[in-house]
Amino acid sequence: MRVPRSARLLALAGYTLVILWATLHGLHPEADLGKAVLRLGRAVHPSPSARDVIDAARNLVLFAGLGALWVVVTPTTTLRRTVATPLVIGATISGFVESLQLFSPVRAASILDILTNTVGAGMGAGAIVTLAAVAARLKTRKSFVGVPAVVFLGGYAVAALLEAVILVRQEPVLGAVGGPVARIAAVLASADFGTFGPILLGDVLLFLPLGLMAVATDVEFGHGYSAAFRRAAVAGVLFAIVGELVRAPLGLPVQLGPILTHAFAMVAGAWLGAWGLPRLTPRIRGRERARLAALGYAALMALWAWRPYVPETRLEAILAQLDPVRWIPLAALAPRFDLFSVADVVSPFFLYLPLGAFLSGWPARRAGPVGGCLAGVYLAAVTELGQVFVAGRYFSGTDVMIQTAAVAIGWTVMRRVGYRPYGALVTEGRRGAGESRRRKTA
Repeated sequence: MRVPRSARLLALAGYTLVILWATLHGLHPEADLGKAVLRLGRAVHPSPSARDVIDAARNLVLFAGLGALWVVVTPTTTLRRTVATPLVIGATISGFVESLQLFSPVRAASILDILTNTVGAGMGAGAIVTLAAVAARLKTRKSFVGVPAVVFLGGYAVAALLEAVILVRQEPVLGAVGGPVARIAAVLASADFGTFGPILLGDVLLFLPLGLMAVATDVEFGHGYSAAFRRAAVAGVLFAIVGELVRAPLGLPVQLGPILTHAFAMVAGAWLGAWGLPRLTPRIRGRERARLAALGYAALMALWAWRPYVPETRLEAILAQLDPVRWIPLAALAPRFDLFSVADVVSPFFLYLPLGAFLSGWPARRAGPVGGCLAGVYLAAVTELGQVFVAGRYFSGTDVMIQTAAVAIGWTVMRRVGYRPYGALVTEGRRGAGESRRRKTA
């Protein structure tokens, strides 16, 4: 499935409109040049505060999407131009937005916003260039499913870290205010490491695959299963500890239970990988192995989306989830001004980016309504719509858009560096099966 250039450029234009809507919505402009000059003075001499840190994080993420999308939709050129052009575009759009905000009584234009927006565009472009370079370098190495396991490990690890640090237990510690040092002191003073709670049993299912992916990645890099298990287990314990301690500078509680839960899950996943992979891989090959991987990852996406796995039975609550405003980009996150609103955008992107990469080698079908990366798009829609029937979940069209973009970007990057389909997950008749067998035995 080749995406037409017009469609790719339309996606870039659409994302630019999302940025303009997010930054200019509710501007309430006023044509008062004198006030605009005063605001310009404040814009070039900002007084940074804790609120600016959150604002900077939101800017970085919003414009990182622009930089990433630019690299994907434009032809490959020199590395310098690939990264430099998104920087210029980010600075231009940001300068335009901040100039308009000078005429708004409810917005605060700042040179810091121009800086963070520009850096964000560069970060997004750099991240995609890095992904492409890693994928190209590993293309000739053997892998379990035809796509480097490190792609799955990297994306999944980012989502898991955000889950451990920001997306759960968001109630701040009483008195944890001020700078990072003061917050750390307050959090550690309130911490009670003499008890195990809370033990997050639901997180076992989410963090266990991370250990398995770590073993698979280490084995693909040439290490034995025993060594891979030991390295993955140690890394998992450190990951669990760091993921909890990083909460302290944010003023969030640090507890022993989550460390134990996450460490146990990742060590168990590493053991499962070291024990199961050498036993299963000789028996399950080619299309069958890819199908198993696809079904497993699809199930994982459902587990992430449908927590806490409690059905919603109230009709009024279900209907409320179908409000058309839920489809407006970023509208669900607009009322929140915290790091959750940042992590809630980043996490689904990194969960679905590996899926797009996987579908570059194993599409559901080579063509048609589930050809190319479309199966990932349908999975995103189904899992998000399923949240309508889960108590405590919030359906958001923004998540579907982010996940769709992640699938498309992962698929496009892998195709651009030379990955081609090994076969289709769904049998396509005698001709398709024959082609798949020839590819597997090559």
